[in-house]
Amino acid sequence: MSENLNLTSVDEKIKGISDYLKASVLEPAEKQKSDLIKSAEEEKNRIIQAAQAEADRIISAAKEQAKHELETLESSMRIASKKAVDTLKLSIEKNILTAAVNETVKSALSGEEMVKEFIKLAVDNLISGQSSAEVLLPENLSAKLESFIKTEVASKAKAGIKLSSETVPSGFAVSVKDSSLMFDFTEDAVIELISGFLRPQIRKYLFEK
Repeated sequence: MSENLNLTSVDEKIKGISDYLKASVLEPAEKQKSDLIKSAEEEKNRIIQAAQAEADRIISAAKEQAKHELETLESSMRIASKKAVDTLKLSIEKNILTAAVNETVKSALSGEEMVKEFIKLAVDNLISGQSSAEVLLPENLSAKLESFIKTEVASKAKAGIKLSSETVPSGFAVSVKDSSLMFDFTEDAVIELISGFLRPQIRKYLFEK
């Protein structure tokens, strides 16, 4: 009987120690384990969300950069295309003007009779009676038209007109004495003058239909 009581007492003590250990060690450890798992899960989710947000930001920035680069490229292509078209237009315009004007002017200003008419018109319309002027001619026409200048131009003009000892490469020029004024009717000047009148019409005809 005494032995049974002793065994019961020992069992109770062991159970008491076990219950104490469970309550004071295992249960807190289990709770701490749950808290750690929960905290780790929350941290994992936070890291995943942050990584996803950063990935979205990088992708968005890359898309924006690509869009900007595409717009820049398109803008550059538009500018380059416009420049190419403008250059082509100028080339076409120049070729047409050259074909239409250059040979005609050169032919006209190389003929004595046409140059005579031009000189008369220039003197009558550009030189006032109070001025005196000199007519400059190309070397190949100077001797041929010297008599014409004296008899047909100087004698009939209101102003004092004479043939200059200086020459021009083509066409003619009228230099007003005692001033820096010169009326230039050389080939290049007449070509530029006529081209200036024709250029807007050619542009309208070719490029504004």
